[in-house]
Amino acid sequence: MKKESGVLAALGLEEWLETDTLERENEDAGDDSRLSSLRPPRPHSPFVIALVGGGGKTTLMNTIGRELAETDRRVLLTTSTHIALPETGNVLILDPERNRLEYLRREEPGERFFGGGGLEQAPALGDGNSSRRDLLAAGCTVPAGISGPVDDFPFLNVIPASGGFVFTAGALETPLPAGDKGDVLGSVPPQRKLTALPEPLYSRLKSLVDVAVVEADGAKRHPLKVPAAHEPVIWPDVSAVLGVAGLSALGRPVGETLFRRELSAWDGDQIVTAELIAELLSSPQGARKQVRSLEYRAVLNQCDTEEQLQAAKEIGAMLQSQGIHGAALSWGQPRWIF
Repeated sequence: MKKESGVLAALGLEEWLETDTLERENEDAGDDSRLSSLRPPRPHSPFVIALVGGGGKTTLMNTIGRELAETDRRVLLTTSTHIALPETGNVLILDPERNRLEYLRREEPGERFFGGGGLEQAPALGDGNSSRRDLLAAGCTVPAGISGPVDDFPFLNVIPASGGFVFTAGALETPLPAGDKGDVLGSVPPQRKLTALPEPLYSRLKSLVDVAVVEADGAKRHPLKVPAAHEPVIWPDVSAVLGVAGLSALGRPVGETLFRRELSAWDGDQIVTAELIAELLSSPQGARKQVRSLEYRAVLNQCDTEEQLQAAKEIGAMLQSQGIHGAALSWGQPRWIF
């Protein structure tokens, strides 16, 4: 087994990023055209990583974001489908009904949100605004200060020009989840979701960061996933894909663990094996759907027991024989690299 390291090194992400940066620098250095100085500068284009499959993509996304921020990179975490409204961290939320943005920050679960730059805690809200009511219902308090129309939003007051910073951005899901009447004095409704940002706003945010990580697939909390015809949603700017599978599925029925099982040839009573997971992660109809020539790594998540570690080694050997590399992770930390 290779020496344990962070997820970035375990999955080869640092190597991808360094190669991408070097290629961009070489392109700039090789442009000796006399007209080059007269051309407008090329727009900043960050490295974009898409996460697909099941078994803990959001946790993996947050781990990657934190490690990238620790290397002094600015990181955007977002989705091309849906993600849960984060319980902690920096969050930039679009209210699509009013075309307004709210920047929120919460240090620990259960704390109220605060705005960036150490703003005062927001007072109790009673203005009847639907977006703010929804956020309160989700257990959040909207900060006083950093909010406003998208066209006039002070992005540079939130996202630093350099250094480490990670934030999640998305559009607030509308309408409200079933059963939520918007009454903040009643019972707490299901956790709100963030959906994909409009392309102009996504492009604006990308221009301010070094790396974007996009959750491009939903699995309804299942450890395994078969994509439907419209899935995953891989945007054209994606450079690399991480295919994720949860090892908690091992030894359990396919019907309990595989999201969209009906789209596969597997019977619901069939038991999940190492071979089945390897097939999901290597198949163009599974986690490698739409990967084409993009960089790809397999992630064996939820590798928490010795039995799961042994299965991970079996799966890793199967994938390696097909030229696929990756790592087994436990609670966001590498256990095995293949």
